[in-house]
Amino acid sequence: MAGIPGGYICDTYGRRKIIVVGNYVTALVWFIIALAPNWQFYFAATVLLSLATFWTVAEGVILMDSMPIGKRGLGYALLNTIGGLTGLASPYIGGWIFETYHAPAMRFVLFSVAAADVIKAMLYTRWLKETLEPSGERKSVALGLKSILGLTARSFAEIFRTLKWLPRALMGFCALNALYSFAWYLVGTFFIFYAMDVVSLTAVEWGLISMMQLGIGLCLRFPGGRLADRYSKRLAILVSCGVEVPFFIGFIYSRSYIHVLAVLVSGTAIQTLTGPAWNALQVDLTPREMRGKVSSLFRVLGAFFGLFGSILGGYLYTLNPALPFWVYVFFAVAGTSITFMIIHEPEKPEV
Repeated sequence: MAGIPGGYICDTYGRRKIIVVGNYVTALVWFIIALAPNWQFYFAATVLLSLATFWTVAEGVILMDSMPIGKRGLGYALLNTIGGLTGLASPYIGGWIFETYHAPAMRFVLFSVAAADVIKAMLYTRWLKETLEPSGERKSVALGLKSILGLTARSFAEIFRTLKWLPRALMGFCALNALYSFAWYLVGTFFIFYAMDVVSLTAVEWGLISMMQLGIGLCLRFPGGRLADRYSKRLAILVSCGVEVPFFIGFIYSRSYIHVLAVLVSGTAIQTLTGPAWNALQVDLTPREMRGKVSSLFRVLGAFFGLFGSILGGYLYTLNPALPFWVYVFFAVAGTSITFMIIHEPEKPEV
């Protein structure tokens, strides 16, 4: 919910300032978390951290603004690849620190996160450029309690105005976002449980499959970005939605390590190749001055429907382990239909 004011602020007052200030605020909160003397203090600080992430919408939006037309698929592929590569060693390093130095190491890690946010803020201050053209509406953000409460109220009201404003293709994207957020949270947690409970995979076998998925994802992101820029983004999204039907049916009927390996690896390959088209087409369809509010709307709907999806998924899995996956097949058919009937590519992409 903290992203709602963030989207409104970055469309009204600009992206750069909220990103710089937000990183300093987040660094301060991480510093407070590192000093937590007990779990109650830690819990309160983590709630504060979730509120402090209001600026992350602006970070995503400034990336949208910075992607040149015709290179957006490749741009998102590059970002995801760099993020994936830099994160490869993090679990191992974190595990080694904790195993070697035990609980006190957690404070060191949390202080390191705070320091990283300070460094980010300094780098943003030096090099980040504003991407929203100035307009008469834009003023400085007042920091008084009354002003902040008023801004928050206006940002929540703006969500409903944004929903009314959405053109047909973006409305289709909005529906897909809500539908797949619900559907993914319905099944996302239960892949590993189904593989172990029904197919009887071992932890090592599941780890090998996950490692292969990660490797294929890293290798195919660049080709996926080039495909999104060179060919039809709408067609790529149609393929992405459509192949999930046989993919999930194949997973449901898997009964060996080879079956699960073939289904998950092939599914990962296709989703990686088509993935950049989703981001690129959303940028193409959304005017620059509306990107913050639209991104906030997508986040709110995704979180709302995802919450109910995770609850329903747990209930369905207790009834029958295959049931959440069969429900996902229905949503995949619905998503393919929405893409075919509603979503289209603009004649002229938004700048």
